[in-house]
Amino acid sequence: MSTNAPVYSATFIYNGGGFEGFSVPVSGVYHVDLYGAQGGAAYAGAGQRRDGGKGAAVGGDIFLQEGADLSFGVGQAGQPGTVFGAIGGFGGGGGGGGTFLFELPPNGDHYILLAVAGGGGGG
Repeated sequence: MSTNAPVYSATFIYNGGGFEGFSVPVSGVYHVDLYGAQGGAAYAGAGQRRDGGKGAAVGGDIFLQEGADLSFGVGQAGQPGTVFGAIGGFGGGGGGGGTFLFELPPNGDHYILLAVAGGGGGG
């Protein structure tokens, strides 16, 4: 990769639920940052809580062809634990969701996984 090549970037605003799409406007090197969601907090009794683990952060530069369709699946935060363990299980919080980046090449018939940032564990 040439050090003189421009690096493109685009910012996505996540609207909640499902996947977000993006069509590559021009061939080139793009910088991508993905973040996994944080795990839910655990209920530790007497009003105390233990935070869930942070999600992973993954980033880097990748060459993308004009017209390629990308799809981002954004992880959701883990549910907090409760006194009765009804949501996260016996007071423990649920794990956070991973964030995924896929590409469907212009002449392809299946998605290619490009990057993953894992979600954090429950507290």
